[in-house]
Amino acid sequence: MKRIFLLFLCACIHLLNGSEYRYQLAIGAIFRDEAPYLKEWIEFHKLVGVEHFYLYNNFSTDDYESVLQPYIDVGEVELIQWPYTSSSWEHWLYEIQAGAYTNCLSLARGKAKWLAIIDIDEFLTPLSGDYVPDILKDYEAFGGVGFNWKLFGHSGLLDLAPNKLMIESLVRTAAHDRSTHLGIKSIVRPERVKDCHHPHYVSYADGFYHVNSNKEPSINSQGVTNGVYYDRLAINHYWSRTGNYLYKKLKRWHVLAPHVIPEQWPTYVESMNVLLDHSMDRFVLPLRKKMGYPID
Repeated sequence: MKRIFLLFLCACIHLLNGSEYRYQLAIGAIFRDEAPYLKEWIEFHKLVGVEHFYLYNNFSTDDYESVLQPYIDVGEVELIQWPYTSSSWEHWLYEIQAGAYTNCLSLARGKAKWLAIIDIDEFLTPLSGDYVPDILKDYEAFGGVGFNWKLFGHSGLLDLAPNKLMIESLVRTAAHDRSTHLGIKSIVRPERVKDCHHPHYVSYADGFYHVNSNKEPSINSQGVTNGVYYDRLAINHYWSRTGNYLYKKLKRWHVLAPHVIPEQWPTYVESMNVLLDHSMDRFVLPLRKKMGYPID
């Protein structure tokens, strides 16, 4: 009953505000065994204006349900079980992930004005202002907008210290001109999208297309743009998280991509720990409060 009442109240507020959408901004993401990181990721995105989360579980064996249940109870998270196995890296990208996001687009149409298609290790980080929906107002004429990756390394940490946020602990990134930073993640208008073929790009309905941060339609079919733009918003991508997490990640990757050798993991992150980056500093205090961590 409590959840039904909260959903009804939320709908009434949006009607009173004259909005045709239940959510101005939602996120769709697929995850596996990421329970230790889910709460920080959700609470951060709530701080920057995300109102709803469509989360697809792919065979997690950790305690993700206990982390997500409070958000499910108040209607902020929709948990979808996605029990599909992958036979190769390409199958994981083009079938399992893309299939989840195509399904997510169908759930979000008519409910979310904007849908961000990102991963649990990616953070929508506003650089001009505090709220992502305010930034997106400049892109309403388009089908979607792609913002560039910013890859973070492990900052020399094997694990996070107790009561420390990931965003305050991992503060080193790759050089901004690194070629992988040309990659983007998409924030789209669901009703203007036909389907998703790859986690980095979608297929648009007739008359609509994708632009980069500079409003240029220069994003290719692999989700790569013509330049790195960190003017409006960056996708802070904590690809390696901590050193110990990275080792487990590469070990899992090795099953689908044999050329990724876990024992050589330092070589994969050496170039991701080049620059100090404090773009998250202003979010640390409010996020620590949301997480219930001590405030010094």
